[in-house]
Amino acid sequence: MRTLPAQSDSGSVRRPRGIYAVLAETRANRAADLDALVSNPAVSGLAIRTFWSTLQPAKDRDDFSSLDAAFAAAAAKHKTIQLILVPGFGTPSWVLDELPSCEDGQLPASSGGRRGERPAARGGRAGRGESESGVAAGSAHCGKAEFEVSEGRANGTRQFLPLPWNPVYKNYWKAFLTKVAARYGTNEAFVSIAVAGPTAESVEIILPRSGNQLERWAQLLEGAYRDASYHRTDKAFVEEWDAAVTMFAGVFRNVTLVVTRGSGLLNFTRGQNDAAQAEIVSSFARHRVGSNGKATQTSGLKACRETEGGIRGVKEMAADGSFSPRVLGGAQFDTSFSQKPAAEGCAASCDANAPACRGVLPRDALVNVLKVYFDGTPGGDRFGGAAGKSAMNYLQIYAPDFALAATDPAIQALLEQASQRLLAQAR
Repeated sequence: MRTLPAQSDSGSVRRPRGIYAVLAETRANRAADLDALVSNPAVSGLAIRTFWSTLQPAKDRDDFSSLDAAFAAAAAKHKTIQLILVPGFGTPSWVLDELPSCEDGQLPASSGGRRGERPAARGGRAGRGESESGVAAGSAHCGKAEFEVSEGRANGTRQFLPLPWNPVYKNYWKAFLTKVAARYGTNEAFVSIAVAGPTAESVEIILPRSGNQLERWAQLLEGAYRDASYHRTDKAFVEEWDAAVTMFAGVFRNVTLVVTRGSGLLNFTRGQNDAAQAEIVSSFARHRVGSNGKATQTSGLKACRETEGGIRGVKEMAADGSFSPRVLGGAQFDTSFSQKPAAEGCAASCDANAPACRGVLPRDALVNVLKVYFDGTPGGDRFGGAAGKSAMNYLQIYAPDFALAATDPAIQALLEQASQRLLAQAR
């Protein structure tokens, strides 16, 4: 995998700082909801999570109305925006229609093409930053495969997923992001965007892998790559994450690029997925990103776990002063603490139905998660943890939790305390 030299930090980079309210599927949000969120004194801004298909429903039609509303609401209160735009299972149907299926015996043979030879892409030439790894020429004829969704609201359903190395998929995704950059790239409210591309239902480093899907991936890798070093490994996905970082760095300017940990790659051999995620994140930390900044985050923050691949790894990287620019740290709650307090905030067990989790109230859940988040950071002792040097920059909490805070002064006070601590330590 190619790793580019680091660069010096830039004072013009816009960085996320403080607490962000997570909004999913913004098409359904009313302006009043946005106004209430950005008016909350604990909120620094909005983290907008939406599918590519929502914003580009047709090849010749974009719909940025939901994002426009979010940017307008944020600007009115001098707040900022983080963008979390999801391809993968969130790819528009019109793009999927241009990708031949790998189902029904259409899996390509791996004998076509020479190493380093990329297939011709319908819809444009293969762009810079694509894999240099020897994708077989036949892979242009197989661009999507059906998998079971393993996370989010569609969990358990079967959908078509674009193959992350397919040039048509990547070219359309880059073209869409170029439009996003043209529309919001110079907006002072726009502070970060999540790197995505080799993903599934979210922007995390996660792929569908339950049941026999691991063997499905093995077949796809053997069909797409002549080089056996790509077979039954995560090498292709590590390279495509590297290519995605390169592409985002070329499209965006002066914002923070975020790589979201997930520890959900393919485990053909024991520990393979963890090693692949570590390689992706380590490469990102040293990757050249132009005039942009960098951050890593976990989107699975819960009171019951603190792992090296999750929040602990984020803190360690944020404390490492050897990277230039420094890699900022962030996190997103795994779920809403007001709607699922036991699932989010039970410190005793990750099983929300465990006896020890009974009776966990929303305020308890928030206290427990804030302890894990701030532990080891400046002022961590104020939240029941230990003080340390791993300064964090931002925390994403789901929008319904702020609706509860509006009616519960104790929860609102906790959120404001957390916000003040973050703003004091953020870089």
